[in-house]
Amino acid sequence: MDPVSILFLISQVLIALVLPLAALALTWGDDRRTTIWFASGVFYSLHMMLISLRPWGFAIAYGLPPFILYPYIVLLIDILRQEAGRESRLRLLLPFSLLVAACHVLLIQQGETINATPAQLFQTIAVILGNSAILYYGVMCARLHMSRSLYMLSSAGLLIIFVNLIRFYELVFESGYFSLLQFNWQVMTMIVGHMLAVIFINAGYAGYVIERTARAGAKARERQRVAEERSLELSETIRERDQMILINSRFSALSGISFFTSAIIHELSQPLQALKLAVSGLLDEAKSAPHLTEQAGFVARQTEHCDEIIRTLRRIMIRGSARTEDVDLAESLRALLPVLRTQMELNGIAFESRLPDVPILVDCNGVLFQRIVFNLVANAVEALLGKDDARLTLVLEAKGRRALMAVRDNSGQFRDLTSFNLSTLAASDKPDGMGVGLVLSEKLAQQWGGRLFPALEPTVQGAETVFFLDLPLLGGTHGLA
Repeated sequence: MDPVSILFLISQVLIALVLPLAALALTWGDDRRTTIWFASGVFYSLHMMLISLRPWGFAIAYGLPPFILYPYIVLLIDILRQEAGRESRLRLLLPFSLLVAACHVLLIQQGETINATPAQLFQTIAVILGNSAILYYGVMCARLHMSRSLYMLSSAGLLIIFVNLIRFYELVFESGYFSLLQFNWQVMTMIVGHMLAVIFINAGYAGYVIERTARAGAKARERQRVAEERSLELSETIRERDQMILINSRFSALSGISFFTSAIIHELSQPLQALKLAVSGLLDEAKSAPHLTEQAGFVARQTEHCDEIIRTLRRIMIRGSARTEDVDLAESLRALLPVLRTQMELNGIAFESRLPDVPILVDCNGVLFQRIVFNLVANAVEALLGKDDARLTLVLEAKGRRALMAVRDNSGQFRDLTSFNLSTLAASDKPDGMGVGLVLSEKLAQQWGGRLFPALEPTVQGAETVFFLDLPLLGGTHGLA
C-alpha cells in the first residue's frame, strides 16, 4: 500500500473520530444514553484506526477490533430500543456480543492470514444482521419521535449493509479474498461507506438530541404557561369570593375571623388542589430542562406554602382562634426575603431590609404573621407603582418589652385604619380591593396582644408611609434591644 493511500485512509478515519469526540465533549453529563452513544463512537473510530494501521499495528489490531466492533453495534441497538420505549436488554446483549467477538477471533487464528475467508464471512454476516437491527429501530424511533435526524441515522445502517453485501459478493462469488491493503473500487467503497456511516450515525443522533431538547423545552414552557394560567384563575377566584364575602357580610352576624375563614377554606381548597397537580406536572417536565428546575421548584414551594395557609385557616375555623407558639420574627422575616426581593425587582422598587442578628421571640402564629407581612408589602407595592424612585424598607427591632416591625415606603399616602370595619369594607384604595387584608391584620395583632397602626413620617427625601406592627415580646426576650 503506497504512502498516499495510507495518508488517505488515516485522514478518513480521523474525520470519523472528530465528530463523535466533539459531540461527546459538548453533551458530557447531559444524558447517560447520549454520553454512552458518543463515547462508544469514539472507541469505534479507534477500532477503525487500528485496522487501517495494519500490518504495522498488527500485534495490537490482531484480536482487539472484534471486541470493539460487536459491543459497539450492541450498544447502538440497545440505546435505540430504549428511545423506542423498549426495556434495556444490555445485560443479555453485551455478553452475547463478546461471545460473537470471541468466535470471530477464533476463526482468525485458525485461518492462514487475518483476511482468511471464513473469518471475513463471519464478520460480514454478523455486521449485516446487527445493522439490520439498527436500521429497523432507527426507522421506528424516527416515526415515533417524528425526527428527520433519526432517518439520517437509519441511513447509516442501510449504507453499512450495502458495503458489506459488496464484500460478501466478493468473498463468495468472486476472488474469495478481501483486504483493506488492496486499493480497488470494492475496498474504496468499503472505506468511504464506513466513514460516511460513522458520520451519519453520530450526526443523526446529535441532531435528534437537539430536537429532543427543543421539544422538552417547549413542553416545559407550555406546562409553565398552564401553571401560570391556573394561578391567574386562582387569583380571579379569590377576588370573586371576596366580592361574595362583601355582599354576605352585610347580612351575617358571624365573627370576622370565623366568617372569612369558612369562606376562604370552602372556596380555595379545590382550585389549590388543581394548582398543585399542575405544579407536579411542571416539576416532572422540568427535569429534562435544567434551566426551568429552579423556577419550577420555586412555584412548588409557594404552592405548599398556600396549602399550609389553608390548613392554618381550617384550624382557626375549628377552634375559633389560631394556635399560637413561640415565633422568632427575625427568622420568619429572613425566610420571606428571597420572595420579597424578587417581587421588588419585578416592580422596579429599591428594597432594603434591616433585621437583627438576635432572636425576636413573640407568642403568635407564624403563618399568619407572614400573611400580615405579605399584605402590608402588597399594599406598599400597589401605592408605589408608577413612581420613579420607589423604595421600600422592612425593619424589625426590639424596644423595651415590645417587638416593632415597620414597612416603610416613599409613596406619601396615608391610610387611617379606623375607617375600616366589617360593614364598610369597600373603603379600600385598590380598584378591586375591599380592605379585607388590613382589617384581618389588625384583628390578628389585637388577638396577639399588639396593634397595627399607620403613620406618615417626614424625611429629607419626602414623606414616608409607615405601617407599624407592635407585639409584646416573650418574658425571656424583653432585654433584647
